[in-house]
Amino acid sequence: MADFIPKNDTDLYIWLKNLKSKLPDHVAALDITPERAAAVMGLIDAHIAALDLVTQKKDEWLGASSIKKNQARTTLAGLRTEIARWKTAPGENDGIIAELQLSASLPAVDALHLRPELAVVVSGAHAVIKFKKRGASDVNIYVRHPGDTAWRLLVRVTKSPCHDRTPLAKPGVPEVREYQAIGLKHDKEVGQPSQIVSVTLAG
Repeated sequence: MADFIPKNDTDLYIWLKNLKSKLPDHVAALDITPERAAAVMGLIDAHIAALDLVTQKKDEWLGASSIKKNQARTTLAGLRTEIARWKTAPGENDGIIAELQLSASLPAVDALHLRPELAVVVSGAHAVIKFKKRGASDVNIYVRHPGDTAWRLLVRVTKSPCHDRTPLAKPGVPEVREYQAIGLKHDKEVGQPSQIVSVTLAG
């Protein structure tokens, strides 16, 4: 028999919030003693706090990742400019280039095992989809609702991030959406799908 408690963190959070809000109205009918009710509320509060902490840390990670990305632009641009000057210096030679690791050939991308990385956050009423191509030229972003077996192609995109501004199926009603990315090379999907990431869009 399927477990009625959601396994997905987003759905579980909504379920726990509902249980916390509605259970006090039914403790008498369900013959729940004050001691048991307090214990149940303690379990609910503890898990909600744990899920809130995960969300906070994810937000902190995204903020730190953005800072790193911005710094990388400055750092790498400065290094490339300086290193280009070193390579025209009178004393430059292959030994120095090798020791400083200033020349490298990129490994071939194994298309069979190519797998994009995906992260999705909610911004207002739409989803912001961030991804790393991991060797692909582009990615196809797919979306579906939990329980659906078929994925719907949302967009083919080259640069991260992209946005899902599709209206809610029922205005004013929160909606859970799942996302997955697949890499492309030479206009064909290759490799493995990314992990599935789900978010809840507020109504």
